[in-house]
Amino acid sequence: MPHGYFVMTSNVDSHFHRAGFDSERVYECHGSIHHLQCHAGCSETWPADAVQLDIDPQTCRTRSALPRCPHCGALARPNLLMFYDGDWLGARYEAQRRRYQTWLRSVQNRRLVALELGAGTTIATVRRSCESSAWPLIRINPQDTEPPHQGVLLPVGALAGLTRLASTIETTGDL
Repeated sequence: MPHGYFVMTSNVDSHFHRAGFDSERVYECHGSIHHLQCHAGCSETWPADAVQLDIDPQTCRTRSALPRCPHCGALARPNLLMFYDGDWLGARYEAQRRRYQTWLRSVQNRRLVALELGAGTTIATVRRSCESSAWPLIRINPQDTEPPHQGVLLPVGALAGLTRLASTIETTGDL
């Protein structure tokens, strides 16, 4: 793509990182379950790579010890923005947001399109961001099917919608 790309996601599962997207081009606006923070608030975030919880499938409770802060030993929590969460340590995501905004400024007068995949109306962070962009919007969503004011709706799942777009581009050379 001549102007590159950037991913803004409200998913917290690091799916885009695992799918091979450049980490410098992903903005996880609600955090990541793959990072932890001290429940007592004493430290910055750290990767959760070493955490291996043994979950009892019958009770949905852990049989292993819960993760602890490497600095003070207090209980660790996922580094996620939860409702009314004044204790979330968002510095990692603020850096991602700054890179995203820098990219947005760099492509401000370019011919682009925003692809919105499955962004719903319950927690509408991504949806509001896409709707406020100056570019045409392709909304792909089989459930929340309000068409965008400036764009089109494909009321199908992400795979079907992206496959349809790829086929259109391959056939016509354009959207």
